[in-house]
Order: sequence, then structure tokens, then C-alpha cells
Amino acid sequence: MKKNKKNIFIGILLLFVVIDLVLVYFNFFRDNEVKIETYSNKHLSFEYTSDYAIKEHSENKISLGKDEKSGQIDIVITELTPEMLLKDHGFIIYEATQKFIKENEDYYQNYYGKYKTTNYEVNDFLYDTDEGKQVDMNYIIANKKLVLISYVNTNEYFDVYEPY
Repeated sequence: MKKNKKNIFIGILLLFVVIDLVLVYFNFFRDNEVKIETYSNKHLSFEYTSDYAIKEHSENKISLGKDEKSGQIDIVITELTPEMLLKDHGFIIYEATQKFIKENEDYYQNYYGKYKTTNYEVNDFLYDTDEGKQVDMNYIIANKKLVLISYVNTNEYFDVYEPY
């Protein structure tokens, strides 16, 4: 009977040691766990994973990145003048893409499409270069603003890390 109590005591002691080791693991060694962060300014608010860092931010531009493989995400907000708001949305987006083409002559358009989210219509453009880079540009017109969300990466990693 004494041997049985001793075995139960040792079993309970081992159980507590195992539980303590599990708790120590979760409390101290899981610090690198990815968390959801929130960015907010007067124009927008969004969530992103903590493994990305905000590289640049101002009232009208936010840049996020993780490392060389994951590329860069940029969000640029342009206030539309009352005169621009009178124009067709397609014209506004055409003007924005022409500005990009003039500033980036080495890029050529590979894809264009439109899709709708719950609240917005998105004009999606994909550009490539001969040097192996891609940029996905998504234009949204909302609340008197033109919002550009772009993702830039090399061809090698573009489809792996492209945010969905």
C-alpha cells in the first residue's frame, strides 16, 4: 500500500513538472508568435501581421515590409479635387496609371481587371519588368479620395508573398 502511494505521489509530481514545462514554453519561448497589429490615421485603418513593419508613414502614404523576399506594400491616398470628382472614375484611374507609366518606363502592363468587394470597386493592374520585378496596383475611389494599394516584389517571390 505504501509503494502504491509513493507511485501516485511520483506520478502527480511528474504531472506538475510537465505542466510547468509546458507553461514555461508558452510564456517565454513563444515571443516570436505573429500577432495582429492595427494601423490608423485620419484617412484609413487596417490590420496587418506583426511580422511586417511600417517602414514609412505620413498622412497620405504608408509603406509596409517584412524582408527582401516578402516585398513591399504601399498605400497612397490622393484627395480628389472637386473638378476631378466631376470626371468619370475610369478617367481618374487612367490618369493615375499614365503617371505611373511615365515614371516607370521599364514596366509593361501584363493584366487589368475589375472586381468588387463588399464596399468598393477595385481596378487591378499588374505590371512586369524585364529585370524580373512585378507590381500589383489596386485603385479604389471612395470618399472623395483615390486610394492606391500596391505590392512590389521580384518574380521569384511575387506569387508566394502577394497579400490576398
